[in-house]
Amino acid sequence: MPGGHALASGSIDGSIKLWDLATYKEIITLDAHNGPVHSVAFSPDGKLLASAGGSNDVQLWQMPSGRELEPFKGHTRWARSCAFSPDGKLLASAGLEKTVRLWDVAQHKEIAELTGHQQRVHFVTFSHSGGQLATAGMDRTVKLWDMRKLAQAPANPGLRAGGGGAIRAACKPETEQLCAGPMPLGQCLRAHMDQLSAGCSSALGSGLNNR
Repeated sequence: MPGGHALASGSIDGSIKLWDLATYKEIITLDAHNGPVHSVAFSPDGKLLASAGGSNDVQLWQMPSGRELEPFKGHTRWARSCAFSPDGKLLASAGLEKTVRLWDVAQHKEIAELTGHQQRVHFVTFSHSGGQLATAGMDRTVKLWDMRKLAQAPANPGLRAGGGGAIRAACKPETEQLCAGPMPLGQCLRAHMDQLSAGCSSALGSGLNNR
């Protein structure tokens, strides 16, 4: 695949589609979840794709074959968001039971459960260095967690945004700046049979070049 650039998109019909951004063509469709796909995330090397939605599990897929791997099990309610650390060693996931869980990708096991949000957690994202994890949700707060302390208290009591509903947090690439705001709506390549609900891109996509 030229440049190794790919896009994964998830729909409320439970499907995930993988796209070649050089040709704008669909590569593969995964029958991923029994309910809406809320989040998809590539590993930094593009060889894995994680997805959350429609169940308590975080699904894991091998790229570019689309082979389903053993899921991460631990959330007691639907998993809502997932993100890989910059080095690809950790996967963070947010659940509707107000918790965030950290997983060791290589050993395929949970290493920490982070609690502190008062309502459902909707988004997780790592800082560029991987030293901090930002989480955001229905309690209108963004919490920053020190990865060196893992399951201990968050790095600060939380940043609060006004208004109602969920907020989204994102770390600015190549900086330690955090941006947060209302959850946006968007649209992507047209092929899903139902509404688009999640998407992510792979800049490296080395796992996709072998196709």
